[in-house]
Amino acid sequence: MAEIAPAVSENAVMPESICDYGIPLPVLLEAIVESAPVAIIVSDANGLIRLCNRQAQSALGYEKSEMLGHCIDMLVPQAQRQLHHAARLRFLSDPSMRAMGEGRPLLARRKDSTTFPVEVALQPICTPHGPLVISMVIDISERECLLAELRHAASTLEQQVHERTAELQLAYRDNLELLEALRAKSAKLDRLCREDPLTGLANRREFGERLDTEIHRADSFGLPLSLALFDIDHFKQINDHHGHAVGDLVLRASGTLLRKKCRSADTVARFGGEEFALMMPNTDLLAATALCEGIRHAFATFSWDALQEGIAVTLCAGVSRHVPGAPVRSVLAAADANLYSAKNRGRNCVVGGHDDSVLPQ
Repeated sequence: MAEIAPAVSENAVMPESICDYGIPLPVLLEAIVESAPVAIIVSDANGLIRLCNRQAQSALGYEKSEMLGHCIDMLVPQAQRQLHHAARLRFLSDPSMRAMGEGRPLLARRKDSTTFPVEVALQPICTPHGPLVISMVIDISERECLLAELRHAASTLEQQVHERTAELQLAYRDNLELLEALRAKSAKLDRLCREDPLTGLANRREFGERLDTEIHRADSFGLPLSLALFDIDHFKQINDHHGHAVGDLVLRASGTLLRKKCRSADTVARFGGEEFALMMPNTDLLAATALCEGIRHAFATFSWDALQEGIAVTLCAGVSRHVPGAPVRSVLAAADANLYSAKNRGRNCVVGGHDDSVLPQ
């Protein structure tokens, strides 16, 4: 069993910002951009694409070389390019952040000329060489399809209720089936908003809502609450050496393994990329660290060869406890700091905080 890394000293001097960790900013930027679950495109004042991540290439069907240096207007349907060009100039004349979901959905154009609906968040950045615009793009095709089906089902049901009141008894069975379909589609839409589609785990939004609830309950009744962040060790190498399809298999298997090792009261979520989060209500730091060590051992001994010959998967974890009255960000920040320490201690280990957070050897 891997040795548990020692706890971070209470008096240790921690870096004040991400820059103090010694990570070259280009490396950090590339890691953030490439691991993002949405398409990211950076364009300059002339609309020329200066950066695009793998998600953007995959969603739009272009190679990176086919996007860099070309006008971002090429990603908009021909009929809308003039309007898009004018809107882009207006944005540059008065730039301000536009959050995801603001405004009506747009259409994006793939290399093969097919289009699909997207939501776009914009973030302007001023540089010595002129402004840059970061565009974060998410494909909402499935959501729009479900919404259209919901609207159609609701409209059909309303029309039947008004036009066939006299036949209500005869049409009861048909209406009941329609209602069930409506409920099923509504439930599916709600699940899409709260569930990670690849692993089936809770997504970051759902995890955040549950964490708020559990922190309130812990503070109200004086109960312990612990949290852990996990990161699959060297996951980029798996993608690079075996391909993204194998990487997705590893993520799905990781989600299943985490779910099996957790208790029914726990909440496990995919936090983004190869990072997972685990919330453990009514659990002190010592018990939480022990549970996470069990998960680490399960990953280290799992038969990953069954997925792909020649791969081995380990993970590291940072564990923290909620301090009564402290904001949500505190317990997340503590777990993230301990996860970073686990990576620095050689990975494949669990690092907790002080107060009995490290298992006895």
